[in-house]
Amino acid sequence: MKKGSFLCPPTAQKAFETIKQRLCEALVLALPNFEELFEVEFGASGVGIRVFLTQLRKPLALGVTRVIISSLRPLYSTLIITP
Repeated sequence: MKKGSFLCPPTAQKAFETIKQRLCEALVLALPNFEELFEVEFGASGVGIRVFLTQLRKPLALGVTRVIISSLRPLYSTLIITP
């Protein structure tokens, strides 16, 4: 390849611009205000658990863990709530 002879196809250029934009708009965490309430949001799937600590709908912290299925023991399938 000679210097200056590289041409980027339009589809590759568009993909590059999209990736660049998304990296520049990455999730920005807010600073906590200890006078406001905190909320914990979480989700689980067959491969991991994800936890968000939020305040006023703004993310403060993110935790992600991967779950190894073979290490799980059977859990109770019912939830009993008593008044």
